[in-house]
Amino acid sequence: MKSNRSKVAPPPEKLNLVSLFAGAGGIDIGFEASGLFRTVIAADWADYAVNTLEANKKLTHRIGLASLAPWLLESNPESNFAEDTVILEDSEIVKLDLSEGAGPVLKGLYSGPIDVVVGGPPCQAFSVRNRRADRGLMDEQGRGNLIFSFMELVRDLNPKAFVFENVMGLDRSEHGNLVEKIVAFARDDLGYQVTIVKIVASDFGLPQDRRRIIIVGTEKNVEFIPPAPTHGVEDLFDAKKRLPFVTVRDALQGLPEPGTDGAPANHIAPNHSDQMRARFAEIVPGKQDPVRKKIRLHPDRPCPTLFSGSDTGGGLADIHPWENRALTPRECARLQGFPDFWELCSNRSGEVYKLVANAVPPPLAAAIAVQLGRAIQSKRKD
Repeated sequence: MKSNRSKVAPPPEKLNLVSLFAGAGGIDIGFEASGLFRTVIAADWADYAVNTLEANKKLTHRIGLASLAPWLLESNPESNFAEDTVILEDSEIVKLDLSEGAGPVLKGLYSGPIDVVVGGPPCQAFSVRNRRADRGLMDEQGRGNLIFSFMELVRDLNPKAFVFENVMGLDRSEHGNLVEKIVAFARDDLGYQVTIVKIVASDFGLPQDRRRIIIVGTEKNVEFIPPAPTHGVEDLFDAKKRLPFVTVRDALQGLPEPGTDGAPANHIAPNHSDQMRARFAEIVPGKQDPVRKKIRLHPDRPCPTLFSGSDTGGGLADIHPWENRALTPRECARLQGFPDFWELCSNRSGEVYKLVANAVPPPLAAAIAVQLGRAIQSKRKD
């Protein structure tokens, strides 16, 4: 007897992804969880980032959209996304200085076709929280120049598409219209059609008002349509009903006490003096600690952008909404949308906090991946 059920088409062949400045792996989790991509190379210069990627690859974590960002499935009911994916399963993880001359090395690591290059070069030089307006490309760490290094690697690797993520401050006038320069290089020198997207993470299921510029370049005739917000207050032009914002309380719900048996990795509370805890107790949600300059998070709203700190310091997290202590790295990871199984590998707490704060939130990466993957797959069918 023949079944009356309609046949579901198998998921399409996965697209090959090269992840530059991979950091904690937020982009890779999101892109691979979409079921449309597989990371073939993940590169970073920092030992703690490479160690994090290698450790999580060995742990063979499996996840898909149903766990990471189920609202993307709900808003794309007709799509045939792959089931749960083992993150980084097919990747070559490499410690590499991406500032110059890395193109031949990367091409030597993978000889197959490269569909997409993604990356978020270090952004502190352009952050709106960096009050030194004279820094920008003159950042003493040379990090501003890594933006151009990323675009040179796009030229060398010649993918079908690229995704560039950075802070909103990138388009500040004192940086010399840097966004326009990137777009002009991608369009005029490399031949991509370019889309600029300004995104607020809380509109896409994150409990954080993280604001970012995303520049997507695609081959001609590949129509990338930016993802539509799935959360927040609806406006007249919304075609689909939005879900409520995810709050800090929603994100932290269910975590055990830090350091207890069964707690996920990196859920260790900072050591504070009694005096510091007493000071925290006087700070109401949404207000700033006058000494640390960190905010006590409001439990019933998305939080401000997580900030990693300076080059010489860093590692200072915001204050827990109802406990008199700073957030643990795992709590910060929850606010970034990382699954609890993803471990952050460093013996230095400042590096762990930086890994989290500098990452692209995996659910946000997944929202971009769904739209870009479908656009490229659609071109393949033509």
